[in-house]
Amino acid sequence: MSAARLARTPAVTRVLAAALVLAASVTYFGHVFQAPGGAWRTAGLGDWVDPYFINGLLEQLTFCLRHFCNPASPPMFFPATDTLGYSHGLVLFAPIYAVARLFLPPFLAYTVMLFVVMEAGVLCLYAVCRRFLRLTFIESVVMTTAFATSPNVINLSLGTWAQRASVFLIPPMLWLGLVSMRRRGWQGTAGLWLAGFLGASLLTQDAYTGLFAVLVSGCLGLGYWLIGRRARMPVRLWLQRKPAPDLSSPRRRGAAVAVTIAALGFAWTSVSLPGPLRFEFSSHHHHWERPAVVTALAVLAWLLLRGGVHTKIRWRVAAISRRTWGPAAGAAAGLAVFGAIYVPSFLQNGGFPEDQLLGSLARLQTSQLTTLPFQAMFPYPSARSFVLALAVAGLTWLPWFRTARVIRLGTLWVALVALGVVLVAVQLNGFSLWLDVLAPLPGFSAIRDPGRIVYVFELAAAISGGVLLASLPRERPLRAMLTMLFGVFVVADVSRATFVYRRPIAVFDRYVSAPIAVDATCRSFFIRGASTAYMSRTDNMWSLYANDAAFIATAHGLPTLNGYSALVPPDWNLANPEDGGYLDAVDRWIALHHLQGVCALDIDARTMTPYTPGAR
Repeated sequence: MSAARLARTPAVTRVLAAALVLAASVTYFGHVFQAPGGAWRTAGLGDWVDPYFINGLLEQLTFCLRHFCNPASPPMFFPATDTLGYSHGLVLFAPIYAVARLFLPPFLAYTVMLFVVMEAGVLCLYAVCRRFLRLTFIESVVMTTAFATSPNVINLSLGTWAQRASVFLIPPMLWLGLVSMRRRGWQGTAGLWLAGFLGASLLTQDAYTGLFAVLVSGCLGLGYWLIGRRARMPVRLWLQRKPAPDLSSPRRRGAAVAVTIAALGFAWTSVSLPGPLRFEFSSHHHHWERPAVVTALAVLAWLLLRGGVHTKIRWRVAAISRRTWGPAAGAAAGLAVFGAIYVPSFLQNGGFPEDQLLGSLARLQTSQLTTLPFQAMFPYPSARSFVLALAVAGLTWLPWFRTARVIRLGTLWVALVALGVVLVAVQLNGFSLWLDVLAPLPGFSAIRDPGRIVYVFELAAAISGGVLLASLPRERPLRAMLTMLFGVFVVADVSRATFVYRRPIAVFDRYVSAPIAVDATCRSFFIRGASTAYMSRTDNMWSLYANDAAFIATAHGLPTLNGYSALVPPDWNLANPEDGGYLDAVDRWIALHHLQGVCALDIDARTMTPYTPGAR
């Protein structure tokens, strides 16, 4: 739909269309959240492990918003600092949760926050399709529904690990950036800065979502640059030929021979000699710098033998408008915040054990490709978007549709990206695209579940489909055919998953919210082992104790020595009060940090009393 035609559409019609989308999305998400059953009124989403931790982390961030404390150091693992960097930050969820907490208790605020995030993401995605891609109402609904109902997005994992819903924050950021690009003056510049800042803050919100968004958008953007409008790039590169130098010089020939001998010699010794010099010609070697040196020497030798570099790369920077520096400045600020929170933790801990990463990959052998059913081999719950990408690429390349070359190449590129997303989560015959190519990239080694890229890909696939439809004239039969194809695939594979509620509010009120007698001398505390009735909530004692302690620390303004996250401080061993050496670990931690005023919390007796190291 053209801009002029959209502008002529009566305002009442546009409002009714938006209201219909709102009603449909609320109805669908109401089913996902089991709103009609009313379970959300009496219990919190998920169980007492990670969902409880996420709820507690949001409570701590809200506490910092209200009391102007440092959100990078939640009151856990006391006195360790920058502990937010041990896990996802959820900083973009925090303002929504904080508003909900003005009216609701923690568990209800958590549920409402997640619902609002998902609903806002869907509405903004529809707005982008309708207003900026100029799609028709039906086309916009189809592309929005393709993302919002995908089994790869809406599943039990999303209800358990709410950080995966961070993908729903991307459409509002995209909408804000597009709206700001159309505004002049300081409002447009400020909007672009904010869009850039929020985009970079995805890394602090959930590093997985941020890094995957960079990876997927980078791959698709590279195709756009190679296939589409390269002249619009702010930095232009081109090649300039120059005459080849003369090889008749004995010095040049000698240099070429010397470099060749050095390259061959380095490669031979690295392979044949034992010890630290040796590297394997394998996709799993850890000494990437050695084959890199061999490759560099070989390239240099080749250049010298052929007479030097014949081509010079020249560049020119075009006039950079606010559309470039506005979001770039915001992104720089967001990256600075991310670095301040996460770099100390990353330098301290490095990364996760490799066995955790290997456990998230689908391991296959070539022989299984012909024996296992497709669903058993496919690494994601649904193949809908991937099959669609291949089908659309095939349709656009059929000669009787006479599709423009740039569109055909674009659909082929999206299909290749879809294939790459599948391979990311697979290890075939010991080779892994993630382990051997992507994980060595800066920052990506911190990811232990590459399969979570599918959330971002589903959003990118929906937007790419909208761009494809917008690129085709409305009167072309291919546009209508593709819209029908998208609609059929969406209807045939809609997620019917519903979230579960396993954290009764009554139990939380009994063990956490109930009053506690706190001694006036307490400056921090740890939680003691509790009764069998207390521990009956879950088998994961280390998470139950730690998360209860975190909620109590926030409620009483006292930091706790306990904590629960993906990574922990060095020399900290206070994970489970049920362990035999728990109190010894408490004593060591107190002595290591010279703590004073440490109290012990008896969660059954509802008391917090001074603790003397060595006392049992």
